[in-house]
Amino acid sequence: MYEQLISQNSRTKKYAAQNTKPSVNQVPYSSMIHLAIKSGPLVLQRIRPETVRDRAGDITATEKELSHLVRVITGIVSKSDDNTVGHAEQLIELFRQELNQYEEFLRQSNENNPNLEQIVLSKKNKKLQDMIYLYGTLELQGESLKSMERMLTDDGGLDFGGKITMSVSNVYSQLNKRNKDLFEIQFARLQTLTTPKGALEAVRNAGKNLTANRLLVNPGYGTYDEAKMPANVQNAFVNRLTLTTNLIARVKAEVGDDVIVTPTGSDPHFQGRQALFLEYPDGSKRVYKDRSLRVDDALTGNNGIFATINQYYGQPIELPVMEINPDTRTEEYVERTGTERENPVTKEDAWNFYYQLGMMQCAGTILSLVDIHADNVMFIPNGPIITDAECNFLDSVGTCIESGLYSVLSTAEIEGKPANSLFYIDTGGPEGIMSTEAHRLYTEKYLYFFNYHVFQDAYQCGFDNLLNTLWAREQEFLSDYAEKLRQVDWIRMLPLSTDEFASFINEFLFNPKHEKLLKTYTHKILMGIRNKHNYKFLRKANINRSAIHNVLERAGKEGTIPTVEFNMDDGCIYMDQTMIGTTNRTKESMIFDMKNRASGLIETTRQRGRRWD
Repeated sequence: MYEQLISQNSRTKKYAAQNTKPSVNQVPYSSMIHLAIKSGPLVLQRIRPETVRDRAGDITATEKELSHLVRVITGIVSKSDDNTVGHAEQLIELFRQELNQYEEFLRQSNENNPNLEQIVLSKKNKKLQDMIYLYGTLELQGESLKSMERMLTDDGGLDFGGKITMSVSNVYSQLNKRNKDLFEIQFARLQTLTTPKGALEAVRNAGKNLTANRLLVNPGYGTYDEAKMPANVQNAFVNRLTLTTNLIARVKAEVGDDVIVTPTGSDPHFQGRQALFLEYPDGSKRVYKDRSLRVDDALTGNNGIFATINQYYGQPIELPVMEINPDTRTEEYVERTGTERENPVTKEDAWNFYYQLGMMQCAGTILSLVDIHADNVMFIPNGPIITDAECNFLDSVGTCIESGLYSVLSTAEIEGKPANSLFYIDTGGPEGIMSTEAHRLYTEKYLYFFNYHVFQDAYQCGFDNLLNTLWAREQEFLSDYAEKLRQVDWIRMLPLSTDEFASFINEFLFNPKHEKLLKTYTHKILMGIRNKHNYKFLRKANINRSAIHNVLERAGKEGTIPTVEFNMDDGCIYMDQTMIGTTNRTKESMIFDMKNRASGLIETTRQRGRRWD
């Protein structure tokens, strides 16, 4: 079917050069792209017709998205020259191969799960979305096709994920004159401060958790093609872009013009605080974070508590650590190991990784580590490493490695709940992972099969062995733990999750009843801090409701995600660097309580037998 649809996937150079209307027998290239994109749903319809349309026969969201892409591409190609068409031909050939893989992949699946097709389609179309998004931005700035070629050939490609809901051209066209002028100023600055890809990432970040998704589902703001940006949303969007640009400019001035600075894709916080990639002239890379890294260093740094635990353990399998420099606010750049085609992780490596995850779960339970979710744990060649450790040591609840579709591992009782990994596992071998007892697992791109019992055993073994080690050397461990805590200054608190703060920003921008909203979220934050099960060491804190209210209002207007932090040195609680609470806690009194809690957790965990949260 694909071959029939795409066998004619080129138009002559004569047609491209003349830009004339094709003859009756000549199929425009844009139509070929149209057919290629539409072939995805057509295949699904042939294999599982019930998954393509709902009961009322209405077109599905996925098909709507594809139809929109068709219209965008058609408009782009109609104004393109030979070079652009050449790039598009390469792209469509890649897409054709991907479509062929869908069909084979879906044929092997025996279960009727509509969500699977949605995942596969959205992920497989991501590269195509990236190119459209990219071209729209270049078109706005009048960039040459050479700029496009540089980006297309740049290693790593673009990754805008599933949150793109409005193209840059759509957003730009809806900005009022003031915001359009500001956008152009900031985008022009970005061209001189970062790479073209970095500039695009900065624009995308400005809309993250702001324009994404909400504009499409809110019935008051039109359909996909008619989604509108109210003035206050425009203001927040442009403000976030300005803050990000200012941060890049500041860091660029600090590290030097010969260092390439690009955004990582994280949310802008107060004053644009976010993580940035630094690439040096020799090709080496580091990550810059616009916050204190002393808490990260105390946990996963080369001289942190994980490194100390490795010395106790004395085994070949260790908890990975990284080089962190709190003085420069930079840390080692790490990359995920294993790709689904080029370098799948072997079954033996997977066993080691799950063993290490068991160790991490044990350490997390004893040390009160939180926020250890998919975005904050990465599998590097020597195992899973925590790449963002700003929320540790303080919270008492939520110390599991979080479960969920895209999480590192389900830490609930695994019987009947297959473990979930962020690395690709080789399914080869005589027994392999595709045994008769294999369970299906949906991950980011593909359906993987493996015998989860093998990895459950590895996980449990890693947990038990480290727990016994810490129990045997408890006093030495507690002393070393206290010493590491003395270097900590700021610890991030999560009275509300990032998703909840993002929901507040969206509600603030789209809901005119600000006072009621501010009162509600002020109370939520207050209760989150005083929760006796979470921040029990701070439950007697004196909290200033008015201060929380004012910070929330400012964050709502600016569209930035608020950050709540506890300062170990002065015993105060801050929100976006504004003091919102005080305690009578000294640093040494906090360390004393943290040591006692760790000691108690070692004993209760050994007695409980099962560690799954």
